[in-house]
Amino acid sequence: MQRVVCWDVDRVWYPGISTSYCADQSVSNPRPYLEGFLDRGWFTPADVAAWAAYRGKDPDAPIARMADLAAMLTDFFYELKSGGRPVLSKPQAVEGKQSLLTGTTMSEIRAIADGVPLTPGFRETVASLRGCGVYQAAFSDGLGPFVSYVARREGMDHWGVVPAAVIAGNRKTLFSDEMLDRDDVVLTGIVDRYDKSIALFDHLEVAGYTLTEVAAIDDSAANIPTLKKIQQGGGVAVGFNPLDEDAFRRERIPILRGRALEPFGEIVRDPRAVEDLCV
Repeated sequence: MQRVVCWDVDRVWYPGISTSYCADQSVSNPRPYLEGFLDRGWFTPADVAAWAAYRGKDPDAPIARMADLAAMLTDFFYELKSGGRPVLSKPQAVEGKQSLLTGTTMSEIRAIADGVPLTPGFRETVASLRGCGVYQAAFSDGLGPFVSYVARREGMDHWGVVPAAVIAGNRKTLFSDEMLDRDDVVLTGIVDRYDKSIALFDHLEVAGYTLTEVAAIDDSAANIPTLKKIQQGGGVAVGFNPLDEDAFRRERIPILRGRALEPFGEIVRDPRAVEDLCV
């Protein structure tokens, strides 16, 4: 049995992305944000047109809502390429999507998070592993306050998230877990840089775990280097519902069968089950 689980969150605990869930509820005008990204040279009008064609949007007005802009930024990192590379880098995608949520309150974040459906088997798996004494940590590039709230709600032992600048009590500061239940906390849309891989390995070292004791699960090809390091260190690493299955196969990262998480719990308890439960 593995002694520690490192969870990815977005598209593993629930089917979507935390920043997108919040952007979907926004009634703000996306135009100033879009023009700001264009002015910064992050992408071009031709990239926007290509995205509109890719998603079947109205070519004359593809960005009608903030949700459209959030979806485009996501696709610019995960789906669409320019010059053989993603249109946006990972730091740009993270920074850009977080900026869309300026003005969102912690009370709104809690309400949105509580309305998000969880992946089948997630709670059962967390509970069964907790019963076995497995240490569970979550690391995410998503919306920090959202992920922190869900991680606390679901009983994680530790979580690492993107540091978000907020206004709390009329003072600008970085979000901290003590603010999770406050209603006067407002996102500024500004975040500090965060490297999920560094945070994960630093925490394992501080907590006293070796890679041989770790089981990790992630959906993103961008995080394959982290999974490979765990795998090569003697731990267990699996992909879950990845968009880029070929990338996982090229690197020989097994992919969990199906869209439920109970099999991952079986793998944590007996790593030999990877052969039967993954492809």
